[in-house]
Amino acid sequence: MKYFYSVIFLLLFSINNLHADNNENKKGYVLAFLNVQNKEVMAEYKKKIKPIVKKYSGKLLAASLPDLKEGHIAGVAAIIEFPSVDNAKKWYNSKENQDAKSIRDKGVKTILLILEGK
Repeated sequence: MKYFYSVIFLLLFSINNLHADNNENKKGYVLAFLNVQNKEVMAEYKKKIKPIVKKYSGKLLAASLPDLKEGHIAGVAAIIEFPSVDNAKKWYNSKENQDAKSIRDKGVKTILLILEGK
């Protein structure tokens, strides 16, 4: 866990530089680490979450087992891009997402961050 913050810093730096436009609207990114403990719960969550992300103009950029170079993260990493941090926060706080989250929480340990990009 002591390397966790170093990994997060490197990820933040990398994602922050994905879009280097100076005065454009800043995109919002959700970075999630999903340690799946119950595959059935995860399958149900996936079905529910896809249309919710789309409703808030989100787009899944990546989801896979990470090639972790430092630290320790168990499970899958995912990055979702939103047109803005505001969209990402609206998605996260939406009733639909919170309902899906309550399903996910029954079998998936999650670390989730909302980041501002460029």
